[in-house]
Amino acid sequence: MSVFIVLVAAKIIRYIEIKDVAVIPVIVLSVNVYTKYIAALSAAGMNGHLSKFINFDIICKTGYNAAEK
Repeated sequence: MSVFIVLVAAKIIRYIEIKDVAVIPVIVLSVNVYTKYIAALSAAGMNGHLSKFINFDIICKTGYNAAEK
């Protein structure tokens, strides 16, 4: 999935006017680990970013952190 599509999807999820949708944790899994890319995702409303190849402990921590917010 392209970066643009992910950013648009995040913005739609964050600004939709349905109760409780804005608080759904959104975590991206991609091979793109550039700081600029991750910063753009955060600005769009993503709660976390996981890079491939993934570590199960990191997945759990990221999910837990996103659920706490």
